[in-house]
Amino acid sequence: MATSEELIFLAWNDLVGITRGRGVPLKAYGGRKKTGINWAMAGHALTPFEDIADNPWGPMEEAHMTPAPESQVRVELGEGQPPLHLVMCDGLTTDGEVWDSCPRSFLKAALVDLRRETGLCLYASPELEFQLIGPNLPTATPFSLEAFRLLPELGTRIVAALREAGTEPETFEPEFGVGQL
Repeated sequence: MATSEELIFLAWNDLVGITRGRGVPLKAYGGRKKTGINWAMAGHALTPFEDIADNPWGPMEEAHMTPAPESQVRVELGEGQPPLHLVMCDGLTTDGEVWDSCPRSFLKAALVDLRRETGLCLYASPELEFQLIGPNLPTATPFSLEAFRLLPELGTRIVAALREAGTEPETFEPEFGVGQL
């Protein structure tokens, strides 16, 4: 029986907020830290509806999606599951310059501009929401203790995984929709 090889997902967020990327063998990651992986710039024009919007890049121009090592995380997913290794990437042109359509680079530049122009430093915290979908999902009153207790193991596993990834969640709660957390 073959042994499984761990992968690391080199990830980036595109212009519509979808996290995209490619997995590479973890043992080859060291060589990818400097060169990253190639990504067709036109891939940034993918829509949430699985088509490609008109864009200025065409099929041949590429960006180097280069790992930002400070963003690397490893999360144990549970017994029998390989860990999730993930690192966010910055987009660079083939000349090694910052790609002007890279959302991470755009945000970094905006934060520098904000501090330079106003002296302010931005602190932000996301509110992550998702919805479980399935035929046997129990329903309960939104925001209630009953809804909180329907899936007790899920909440503790999610909080543990977030902590392992280096974050400190403030709350875990049932939301308004059925299965929305």
